[in-house]
Amino acid sequence: MDEKQQPQPGQMQTERDFNQQGEDTSPVQLAGRFGRKGNKWFSFDLPVDSAHPMILVVTYSNDGGRGSFDVLVDGQKLGSRMNERRSPEQEVRFIDVEYPVLPEMLKDKKKVTVRFEAKDGNAIPGVYGVRMVRGDSER
Repeated sequence: MDEKQQPQPGQMQTERDFNQQGEDTSPVQLAGRFGRKGNKWFSFDLPVDSAHPMILVVTYSNDGGRGSFDVLVDGQKLGSRMNERRSPEQEVRFIDVEYPVLPEMLKDKKKVTVRFEAKDGNAIPGVYGVRMVRGDSER
């Protein structure tokens, strides 16, 4: 998938282009990068190519504080994430986490809704990138 077909969390125009929705969520900026955090949930509609295996790649940081949340695709749980608080002597880092998307989640679809949903009163610390890539192509 082409970068022009991917949202940039925290940037108003691309969030609009990818139908960003949410409840109790706000933009965030860290080390010159834009992102989105939330206390309840937020989502984006992402294009997919159901003829190929797809992987959701999400960029997080180690600076968001504690938080436990689920990652869903069209309402089905794809994975969970538990953030740990960064200690003051650690440098800020950005981490890409890959979530292989099950073929049945993509069947006959051109787009899916990727939702980040806080669990048990926790928060979603910060998402700095969210993109779908083909699982059968080089990255």
